[in-house]
This record gives sequence, structure tokens and C-alpha cells, in this order.
Amino acid sequence: MKQTEMIVLGLAGLAVYLIWRSQTPTRTVVPQDGKPAGWVSEIFGMGSKPFDNGWRYFDNGVAIDPSGNYYQNGAMVWQAPGSGI
Repeated sequence: MKQTEMIVLGLAGLAVYLIWRSQTPTRTVVPQDGKPAGWVSEIFGMGSKPFDNGWRYFDNGVAIDPSGNYYQNGAMVWQAPGSGI
């Protein structure tokens, strides 16, 4: 085959793939709680108010201290610039 024929066949294959891909329905999975996959919710104290100690807690195990440092399952994973710890 000539180089020109190979290029034409490659472009034709790409066109067929793009047409097929545009007609394939996209599937969206929504969990039963109605939140998108990967959604993280903040945990609040009594009366759905933030905790009095200044910390923020999330249902994926992340906590943020009053200085802005991030903790994952009790270990610091990110330190806020200028937090002084």
C-alpha cells in the first residue's frame, strides 16, 4: 500500500470511531442518596452547626484545623502556608 492510502484508511477509521462514539449513550450512575459519585459531605455538630472548636470534619476522613491544615485519618497531609506548625 502506498503512504497516501494508509493515511486515507487511518482517517476513515478515525471518522468511523468518532461517529460511533458520538452515538453511544453516556451512562451516569447516581447513588441512592442522590449525590454524585465522589461527593463529600461535611459533618456538623448538634443542631447542624459547625463545631465550636474551629475544626471542620468530612465524611471521607478529612479534617481541617483552624489554621487550615488538612488531616486524613489523623495524619497531616497538607500544611497551610504560614500556619506555623
